[in-house]
Amino acid sequence: MPAANLTGADLRGANLTGAYLRGANLTNTDLTNADLTNARFAGADLTGADLTGARFAREPNLAPADFTGADLTGARWPEDAPVPAGWKLNTDSDELEWATDSGPAEVN
Repeated sequence: MPAANLTGADLRGANLTGAYLRGANLTNTDLTNADLTNARFAGADLTGADLTGARFAREPNLAPADFTGADLTGARWPEDAPVPAGWKLNTDSDELEWATDSGPAEVN
């Protein structure tokens, strides 16, 4: 089954709870205020995607979204959401950058 191509899609406020988007192309997709609780984005390309205000878990007992192996280069990230391992948040731009050190960190 081919992966979804949602390049540039407008998914603002979408309910993607439990969505399976493994390997999907979400380059420059607008996911502002989307509900991504338990969504699976493993291996997906989210380069330049806007995740501002996105929700990754509505309650502590629900699984967060899975971004394992996803490309999040330049993705706008919610300031209150945990940064995925291997990435760091540039607090000047609110965009993710690949972490060259051992784990995610905030940079100014």
